[in-house]
Amino acid sequence: MPIVALALLAWTHVGWSLFLRAALAAGGGRAETLRSADPGPMSVIVAAYAEETVIGETVRALRAQTIAAEIIVACD
Repeated sequence: MPIVALALLAWTHVGWSLFLRAALAAGGGRAETLRSADPGPMSVIVAAYAEETVIGETVRALRAQTIAAEIIVACD
């Protein structure tokens, strides 16, 4: 069992970064970013408990964003 734990620890700290570097090199050295003109629907859930002093400003800040979103305020 300790050998498995050491192997997983080595993979986490060394193996994964080496794997990512090799994958990046195999792909030509550049990562492409996919961009969409329409980010699609989005929902923002705000969990609020005893937030009456700041909830108005929070909702105003969310409504001021450039991406249209459904804003759900839940009070527990």
